Amino acid sequence: MHLDVATLMAAGAFTTGMSSLLLVLAWLADRRALTFLWWSAGNLLIAAGILLLFLFAGEPGGLGNVAAAIALAIGPTFLWTATRTFQGRRPQFLAMAAGPACLIAASLVTHDAALNMGASLFLSAVYFAAAGAELVRRRTARLRARWLLLAFIAIHAALFVAGSVEAAASFLPATGLIPFGIVFSAVHFEQLIFALGSSIFLVAMVREESEQRHKTAARVDMLTGVASRRAFFESAGPALSACAAEHVPMSLVIFDLDRFKQVNDTFGHAVGDHVLNLFGQTAMARLRRSDIMGRLGGEEFAVAMPGVSPEAAYVMADRIRAAFANLALVLNGRPVPTLVSGGVAGSGEGIDLDRLIEKADTALYLAKHLGGNRIEIGREAEPAPAVIRVA
Repeated sequence: MHLDVATLMAAGAFTTGMSSLLLVLAWLADRRALTFLWWSAGNLLIAAGILLLFLFAGEPGGLGNVAAAIALAIGPTFLWTATRTFQGRRPQFLAMAAGPACLIAASLVTHDAALNMGASLFLSAVYFAAAGAELVRRRTARLRARWLLLAFIAIHAALFVAGSVEAAASFLPATGLIPFGIVFSAVHFEQLIFALGSSIFLVAMVREESEQRHKTAARVDMLTGVASRRAFFESAGPALSACAAEHVPMSLVIFDLDRFKQVNDTFGHAVGDHVLNLFGQTAMARLRRSDIMGRLGGEEFAVAMPGVSPEAAYVMADRIRAAFANLALVLNGRPVPTLVSGGVAGSGEGIDLDRLIEKADTALYLAKHLGGNRIEIGREAEPAPAVIRVA
């Protein structure tokens, strides 16, 4: 079987076009994933450019080749923009247009076909490298597919750089199809792999990120950034068991924002949400890494403190209360209440998480009853004195 560049170009145009269709289908299944549409559009332009090169290979100065050059110059900018949208960043239309515009302007000044082709390949490599850089920026996301896609992009960019050097050095023929066996021909062969592989790993990366986002949403209260009610119980229960096994105390604090209904009624729910977020951030900034904080619902929060006595937990809780009260928010000349009450309870022999929460709730009720903006420690009820009957 004889493998030539013409065959590779035809196969590359078909494969890249099909990968574009694959990404459109992926977008139809998830309309929020605009990354698919940007990458699909880029692949479609690249496929059109390769096809035009194949059809007009014998006319180096014709309109077909000019159109091919434009399509191949613009296509990589769409792939770069796809990675930006995946990062949640906006498209940079000026930067997308700048490269191709400079390339077209340069081709009008110089009529050196080899130099223009080298510049085109190098420009594509720059946009591919920019796409890879966007993926490297996402260091906090543990997405395995991201690294595979990044490897594909890096290899693709490296081949384009090598091809640009080869073209600029006039190693390519001025007319006709490129002969097989040089670096530029490897670009066409690798395009087959890149078109399919990058599309597959792009879909895998977006799906993986979506799954992680849903898992995070189930475990994190999106308004305040603290653990959700479910995540709190899943973490606090085992923490209490571990403390009991090691014979160390664990304290629990239940916080409830004072006059929160007044905040919502007076300033609106948007301000109320802001106050909830401020309390979450204020408390988290003063807790240890080992402490577990969650939002139980509404304006009620819970903090589990492994290895902390009720007295020490009281001091920590009161610092949070004071810091929150000192925020002194003012809206339209009116002070926004930022007060919170708390109840503290300590673990004991055989106590479970439900009983610990009940004790903390009782202490919280006492703090509210005494006027709010205070912390109280829950106490076990004193045993009733024995009644001695005299016969």
